[in-house]
Amino acid sequence: MKKYCFYVLMGLLLVCGFWTIAGAVDMMASLTAVPAGAAQSAAVPARETPEAKPEIVDLNTATVAELKTLPWIGEIYSKSIIKGRPYASKDDFAARHVIPSVTYEKLKDRIKIGPQGN
Repeated sequence: MKKYCFYVLMGLLLVCGFWTIAGAVDMMASLTAVPAGAAQSAAVPARETPEAKPEIVDLNTATVAELKTLPWIGEIYSKSIIKGRPYASKDDFAARHVIPSVTYEKLKDRIKIGPQGN
């Protein structure tokens, strides 16, 4: 795979005006150079870095914009969630199948059902 990427990059460099092989190799070397501190930071997996605590979104009061901050929830699901209000509980929300059950399982820790606003 690396060889293939190298050849594709070399072809692009030649097409873009780096007509000499020496110029293309110099460009490739500068693109693949690793900065001194990067080797240590690359050793730490992304999962172990501290993350901000995800915000809990109330499905009975959240706006479309707030609902869209949830992963896998876009414009259409946001409007469907708002249209189906009010929800009595998380179980009530899940039972109505407003969003796919797989999506609900991924989101259930990031949502709450507050007082019924409408």
